[in-house]
Amino acid sequence: MAHLAKAPSNYINELNSLPDLVLLVSAPEMHIIDVNEIGARELGWEVDDVIGQPLSNFGDPADTGLNASLIERAAAGETVRFDRRIRAADGNWRTFNFAARIVDDQGGRFLLVGREMEALAHSHSRLADLLKLADLTDDLFVVADREGYVTYVNDAVHRVHGDDKIVGRHLSEFVHEDDRGFETLISAVHAEDARANARVLARRADGSPVMMGVCTIYDRDTQRWFTVERDISAIVEQERRMQELTTDLRRKATTDALTGVANRAALNEILDHAVELGEPFALLLLDMDDFKSVNDTLGHAAGDEFLRCVGQRLQRAVKLTDVVARLGGDEFVVYLPDVGSDDAASVAARMIEAVGQHYSINGHSVTRSCSIGVAVWEPGDDVSAILRKADRAAYRAKHEGRSRFIIY
Repeated sequence: MAHLAKAPSNYINELNSLPDLVLLVSAPEMHIIDVNEIGARELGWEVDDVIGQPLSNFGDPADTGLNASLIERAAAGETVRFDRRIRAADGNWRTFNFAARIVDDQGGRFLLVGREMEALAHSHSRLADLLKLADLTDDLFVVADREGYVTYVNDAVHRVHGDDKIVGRHLSEFVHEDDRGFETLISAVHAEDARANARVLARRADGSPVMMGVCTIYDRDTQRWFTVERDISAIVEQERRMQELTTDLRRKATTDALTGVANRAALNEILDHAVELGEPFALLLLDMDDFKSVNDTLGHAAGDEFLRCVGQRLQRAVKLTDVVARLGGDEFVVYLPDVGSDDAASVAARMIEAVGQHYSINGHSVTRSCSIGVAVWEPGDDVSAILRKADRAAYRAKHEGRSRFIIY
């Protein structure tokens, strides 16, 4: 019946492959203009012998068939249905269920597509078998009319949405208010294949949410929605856990395990990207003054705690868009995007003051200064070059008195 909706110009050629009886009939004379070959052959007719004949020559005079009331409805653009007995070439009568529709603007031609009732009965029997199978599955089968009101559900629907009456209710009644997927399903109306898939947050009978994987198809012939749904809550939860695990692994891969700031790999990735884009930035390479004595006098555990405290102070001294990274040992690097030498010098001075404040490490008072080398990226510098500049500047700062910064 999709062909009826399409209403092509050469109707019978378009519908010749259908296993149904297809007739193009003039109105109001009700003469047969054309017939499809398969339909004619099934009834033992010759196409040429049928064309031009009144439809009444092949029908039971007792059947009202396509009466005036049905013709009026069809003329208004509606597809109408009726049963009519048709005489085969051998003289036997066979009953067909017809769908009829006007196929031109002047209302002068009807297209009739008929399915023999015996074939319909067989299809109904198959449908009954399918419905029995539907009740054995955990998937939810739902059929709704054009407006979205439910006309059929299998037993699984009741298991999810409760035993209350479901047929007759609108599909949207079973959608949770926090859902974002239902609108995607409605798009099936306009899709070329009339299909859509989405994850829909549905509502159980008690109002609790349940995530459903939904596949729907809008049948343009019957103007019905056919939907298969599956509870995918466990899958979504597994995906959430995997996402958390992936995020945790990514964080561990880019974070210094001791201090919690970025590690060398993360810094290199950031610098590679900045150099590739040619974006201006400055680097501050910070080296602690006399850090070895902390390890020697208080132990390595105290030294580790000291470095953690330094990392925290550095992060508090920069903007959210800046990046603090630990190269290793007592060396830290700070990446300052879109910053020139003057602004970088201000940040360096602020860091020297912050790092030089008193620390309380395992009950001991510790004070250490730092030396900072400042380098501003210039076109032509690669990552190694800019890091070397910052390192050389830090070396000069340390050997010129410590607790100071030098701009390369």
